[in-house]
Amino acid sequence: MGELFSKEAGLEPDAETIAETMSGVIDSDDGLLLIGDGAMAIAVAYPLFMNSSIKVVQELAWWVDVEKRSGGIGRALLNGIQDWAINIGANRIMMIALESSPDHVDRFYRINGFKPMEKTYFKEL
Repeated sequence: MGELFSKEAGLEPDAETIAETMSGVIDSDDGLLLIGDGAMAIAVAYPLFMNSSIKVVQELAWWVDVEKRSGGIGRALLNGIQDWAINIGANRIMMIALESSPDHVDRFYRINGFKPMEKTYFKEL
């Protein structure tokens, strides 16, 4: 699923790097890996660099197989991330959507209390 997410994001997946990242997240107290039937989410927690009293949980990767979408798995992943964030004392959650994400992803985040914060730009060098 990590490779599928990478391809969807327009990145060049490397299976070894993905496996190392997932192992690092699993071994870390500041990382979360949720895996379900055709779905996964990876998140990390860290103090906000401009105010260390704010603990942020940031989603790094989020994937639901195409045929499993609209079945509630995305909401279950979000609930899992939010529950973990609360349990570790986080004050904020940051979710990311690919530029290619359909409009319903934006609606999903907004319905669940998220507000847009910034846009991310990417350039190949």
